[in-house]
Amino acid sequence: MHRSDLFGGGSGPSHHILQSCSSPDGVPAATAPASDPDSGPADDLLELEHVIGYTGHNARTVLAHPTDAGVLLTAMGSLLVVSLVSDPHRQELLRGHDEEISALASSPSGDLIATGQAGSTRAKGSPSPVIVWAYGSPTKARLKLAGLTQGVTLLAFSPDAQFLAGSANDGMLYIWDAATGEVAFCRPYVRRDGASALRFFQWCGVDAGARRRAYRALLCLGADVVAADFAFDAARRQWDVRTAPMAVPATGLQRTYLCSAVTTPETAAGASYLLCGTEVGDLVVYSVGPRVYRASIPVCAGGLLSLLTDAEEPGVVYCGGGDGSVRKLRGADMEWRLDCEAAPLLDGAVISLTADAEGAELIAATRAGSVYRLLRGDLTPVLVSAAHTARVTAVAAGPRAEAFAAASADGALRVWDLCSYGVVSAPRALAAAARGGGGGGGGARAAALSLAWLGGGAVVAGWSGGGVACYDAASGAELWAIATAHRGAVTAVAVQLDAAVAYLLTGSEDGEVRVWSLRTRALMAQFAEHKRGVSAVAVDVALPHRVHSAGLDGTTFTYDLRKEQRVGTHAIRGGGFLSLTQRRDSEHELITGDALGDVLAWDCDARDPVMAARSSSAQQRGGGSGGAPPRVRCVAVSPSGRFLAASGDDGVVKVMDLGDEHWRVVACGHGHSDGVAALAWSCDEKQIISGGVDCSICVWNFYG
Repeated sequence: MHRSDLFGGGSGPSHHILQSCSSPDGVPAATAPASDPDSGPADDLLELEHVIGYTGHNARTVLAHPTDAGVLLTAMGSLLVVSLVSDPHRQELLRGHDEEISALASSPSGDLIATGQAGSTRAKGSPSPVIVWAYGSPTKARLKLAGLTQGVTLLAFSPDAQFLAGSANDGMLYIWDAATGEVAFCRPYVRRDGASALRFFQWCGVDAGARRRAYRALLCLGADVVAADFAFDAARRQWDVRTAPMAVPATGLQRTYLCSAVTTPETAAGASYLLCGTEVGDLVVYSVGPRVYRASIPVCAGGLLSLLTDAEEPGVVYCGGGDGSVRKLRGADMEWRLDCEAAPLLDGAVISLTADAEGAELIAATRAGSVYRLLRGDLTPVLVSAAHTARVTAVAAGPRAEAFAAASADGALRVWDLCSYGVVSAPRALAAAARGGGGGGGGARAAALSLAWLGGGAVVAGWSGGGVACYDAASGAELWAIATAHRGAVTAVAVQLDAAVAYLLTGSEDGEVRVWSLRTRALMAQFAEHKRGVSAVAVDVALPHRVHSAGLDGTTFTYDLRKEQRVGTHAIRGGGFLSLTQRRDSEHELITGDALGDVLAWDCDARDPVMAARSSSAQQRGGGSGGAPPRVRCVAVSPSGRFLAASGDDGVVKVMDLGDEHWRVVACGHGHSDGVAALAWSCDEKQIISGGVDCSICVWNFYG
């Protein structure tokens, strides 16, 4: 089997297939049927091409496959993504969870992969199922394991892959039979305050017995490290774990442990050591055989967050620090020395370290959402991928099909290359916006809440501090700024640029709509009729001297800039408008998405909507209490005007045929683990880009 069989196209060395899994409700990884069976969506019209979504929220959720060189396993939202490090276009997207994946493990052979999720918000008791995937099997998910709740924190296969250990924030330790899914052992390890006491679980050996194997493991319970024997108790006819404390100095050893690894002895008779990373950044060493503390070695600042040992290099440990450092230490017992370290420092705390199967490189992942390759010899870092680590607030597709811009709630603004999925530039937050915080939010970090392209080479961003700035898309350099465009956050921007007229249209949470000269940045007009914040603005597709706005007060207004007065209005009761777009055909009706879950079409000559489409049922993701349907946060008419893309709190990207009398849903895309906050069509109508509350960006191929 070749890599083309897994990823499609190309050639390469032999490679297993990792099969897709259906979600709990039977939804495939990339596409799914609409909630209304009569709508008859064609599953093959919308294909999930790529996900940008490693957030760095959870440690050890990036793994190199242990036997297939160059293959990376990454948790992105609720998806398990199997990709090639060398080719960002080759991703296999597996969906089986309904919340963010919080733990990831691979068996030593790589034949089994386990994923565990955060506590479900859609089921009573916050269940956190674990899925065991078969790598190289024609089946889908091999096993789905229940029992853990409140978010899985660790998963670990035994050295022979016969058992899988897992724990969660509820303090429960489960050990399952990896072949059958049967529970072999279950016990709570909870502190007095109710929190989990289990900090790590480290398998460290297998002893062959007369009938059944016995296993050795090392656990951290609170501040104590203990040795554990996992064996079958013939008298009680069940598996059991018996623990014994590791000996520590008489004065005690108070540490908060964050990670662990076990060294491989250089010889069969050599000693093994348990290495523990701590909150203060030192490496604590225990001798496994005699079960005794040996040494504490300072390594880094900000905590020692990840450790990697490898049979290829006995006596070597790689250390990932909270200060962005990766250091290679060599030694044993009480003597460890620095061999080399990565330079420069990585862009965030290093929370995952894993070794490529070929052995020449390491993979490091940071809390800033970045993944790096590092050469073993000198630890030279090379950026593999970057991502947003907070809720995506806005996306805007460029006038050419090669780029798009995206912003997130942590203040990040990036221009992305749609060919390589790499970052083209990362403009800095507007200085005035940074001082202003989140629209008067008491020092909250500034965020770009709205985006629009200006020509083919610049991006305009509206900031939470009330400012607007324009950036060069290639370099990220600020070209100009209106530092105090509004009193509140700038929640909507649009640009009109042609030979006849050029202006910038902005809307704000202060309820005002303003028009600015693009040449002088002078205020040309302002309208203050919305009683709540403005959620969207748009330039009329046929009459550039007319503009439209939608507000959280449930009203839309149309203004004539020549007359500087309102010429049209529409309203709903009991909900606000969250999004706005306009048809390019027919009567150029406005289309809105609202907090009541409706997509409505409005004709300028009619008081009531001329078309209404209800969003998916409240039972789907994001449905409100009391049967309320999920809100429609974003709507966008395609460049040709034939299709409408819509999404919102249910996290499903839907495409409707506007040429159909009933706006038939022709495709539904399932890729986000939470609601969708923004979406945009590429200029050639071949792709849709969606940004989610789960921090991920999904790029969809559309074949309509």
